[in-house]
Amino acid sequence: MPLIDRFQTFFFYLGFFALSLMTFLSLITDKVGSRAGKVMAVLGFFLLLRYWRVLLKSPLVWLLGLAILSQLLSWGGSQFSHPDWAEDSPKIGRMSVWFLIIPVAFFLQGDLRKIGFVLSLAVLSILISPWVTGNGWQEIIQGINGRRVDFGLNNAQHTAMLFGVALICFGFLTLRQLYKEKISWIKFCFWGCLTTVAVAGVVITQTRAVWLALAVVMVILLIWYVWELIVKEHNYLKACLIAGIVCFLAFIGYQSPLTHTVEKRLSAELSNIEKILQGKDDYIANSSTGIRFTTWTESISWIQEKPLIGWGGNGRDLVVKHSDRLMENNKKIFRHLHNSYLDTLVNYGLLGFSCLIGFFVFLGYGIRKAYKQERIEYGAAVVSSLLLVFWAIVNCFESYMYYSSGSFVITLIGGVVLSVYWKAINFFGNSETGKALVSSTSGLPRES
Repeated sequence: MPLIDRFQTFFFYLGFFALSLMTFLSLITDKVGSRAGKVMAVLGFFLLLRYWRVLLKSPLVWLLGLAILSQLLSWGGSQFSHPDWAEDSPKIGRMSVWFLIIPVAFFLQGDLRKIGFVLSLAVLSILISPWVTGNGWQEIIQGINGRRVDFGLNNAQHTAMLFGVALICFGFLTLRQLYKEKISWIKFCFWGCLTTVAVAGVVITQTRAVWLALAVVMVILLIWYVWELIVKEHNYLKACLIAGIVCFLAFIGYQSPLTHTVEKRLSAELSNIEKILQGKDDYIANSSTGIRFTTWTESISWIQEKPLIGWGGNGRDLVVKHSDRLMENNKKIFRHLHNSYLDTLVNYGLLGFSCLIGFFVFLGYGIRKAYKQERIEYGAAVVSSLLLVFWAIVNCFESYMYYSSGSFVITLIGGVVLSVYWKAINFFGNSETGKALVSSTSGLPRES
């Protein structure tokens, strides 16, 4: 093996090790996890320089360029039109961090074993967080008794989102056992127990936006399974079994102490929601729903004033600070609009917004293409699509795309999707220089 290839192989495995550290430690200790992520990113982009001609053909790389351009133009515009409110320097990492999926995909290479290992580390990190970053059983018991908990992960909304992602994966793996011709009850019970843990985590973190997104996702998932069993396979017995298990779990859940927590949380701001739906202006702008609706409606005028490039990186903060309806204590606490799409429109205008939407569309296309090329099975394509649906919904109610927890999730999910997509289309192998991704056990892409 030539010396240069030995160095590349060493750096490749070093990068994969950094990726593994980042995945496991980002939630537990962000300081170490973020440093591991930086090492992974530097090594990944350094190794990918060899394939720059190939990468320039990828829409994702052009989206990265658009993200950088929109942030620079937005900052430049803010310096020209409102320098007193503008940031001192451009912060191009706010949107560019989404594209860490590129080095992640390179190190995963579409290898299902690598993907399974990294995702297992991510799930393990989420499951042990109550005992590492939170107060363990004490906090769990407090959550069961009706107190909103967050396990020390930023805040309850972010913790709920993480457990929501885990729940979708666990729920899929549990139902998958019932879908097989020969049911493995050991695996079914194992994944079922983890699903129950994830459900408990979602409930006691008391985040209604996550509940809404999960409700949509679970309905889609169940309809898909029943459709497969009845229409395609005519297996009415399993369809009835699934329906029975769902009803049984719903009954158990209704009888559990967590039900009161859900009911209390859902009814907490029902009057405010009713007033908003009726078009009344006497809702409380100091409540969770009121704060969101106030900032959302007031952001519209800011977007209309600078629709193309926005107000700069602190545009969303300007909306909050100049609101006449929010109380001063809330202005000090909140610096965002609780909506990734509005945050992007206010900060970076339609230029940045088109980058965000293009990013989501590209991931959706990657899932479809990977399935069509039989790089992932039908079920995996469905659960990946459900995760994308979940992510699109929860970002309507919180700015996850601009927080470390959101970057953590989108980097892993997007990296997995991109890796199998690249393998599906033989991305490097179709290049003019004849480069190709080798088999999953041989390490690096090499020149032919």
